[in-house]
Amino acid sequence: MTAFRRLRKAYPRTMRLYVIMDNLPIHKTEALATYFAKNRITPVWTPTYSSWLNLIEGHFAAMKKFTLNVSDDPSHLERRRRIYRYLRWRNRNAGSHRCQLAKVFIH
Repeated sequence: MTAFRRLRKAYPRTMRLYVIMDNLPIHKTEALATYFAKNRITPVWTPTYSSWLNLIEGHFAAMKKFTLNVSDDPSHLERRRRIYRYLRWRNRNAGSHRCQLAKVFIH
């Protein structure tokens, strides 16, 4: 739920948000549906077994390649730092620094 609260804060409340979601059962809870309805968020469900339709999957693949492959981080904190470094690098180099969510990853 924290991610959706951050997402909602990044955009004007008058703007309806559309979020692409896979069919993981935890994404279809009553609490999440209620939050979406109260906060002008519309989930867009991908068909079953079609993660390739979710555009974020390409970003996750690149992040995994650059941050997790051949890594042996001694702690979760170090792994988190590695991922944040990658996200800051990607946001700078892909021009997404203008995106409202870019500030979420600045630490």
